[in-house]
Amino acid sequence: FFFFKQKTAYEMLRSLVGSEMCIRDSQSTEQINFLQEKHGELENFIKEMEMEMQAKIQRIADLQEMLHSTEQEASRIHNEQHNYQDKIKQYERKFENLEKELYSRENKLRLENSSLNAKIQEMEAGGQSAEILDRETKKFESQMKDCLLYTSDAADDLLCVDLGGRRIIKKKK
Repeated sequence: FFFFKQKTAYEMLRSLVGSEMCIRDSQSTEQINFLQEKHGELENFIKEMEMEMQAKIQRIADLQEMLHSTEQEASRIHNEQHNYQDKIKQYERKFENLEKELYSRENKLRLENSSLNAKIQEMEAGGQSAEILDRETKKFESQMKDCLLYTSDAADDLLCVDLGGRRIIKKKK
């Protein structure tokens, strides 16, 4: 029985000579060139990906800053809205008090008007002079000047009413 020793790849490559060696070398060079080309493409792709990631990271940072600014603005608007609601409640209470005062004055003036009418009837019946009548009328008129004009329609529209309760009409351009 003869046993042959099997050669290793290293031993086989060492034994290549001549044209076999050239073929082997040219294939290796082509493979190296191919791998170098692919390595260069891969490096360029990685650089592009890194640039895209940096751009996306910057965009995320910009969006976070915008979100923070928007949240601050929303908080400011919410606070303003709360302040306006408080002011509206204050104005509503003031208008309720003014309305009560108006009704009170109106009732007082009705009583005084009734009293004045009764005096006028007494004077006419008694034949008193027109001088007393004029004096009483002027007294009543001066009291009427102190009366605050108030309308519920005007009070409902806070932005279009002056302090006297009169409606402000804006002219269109």
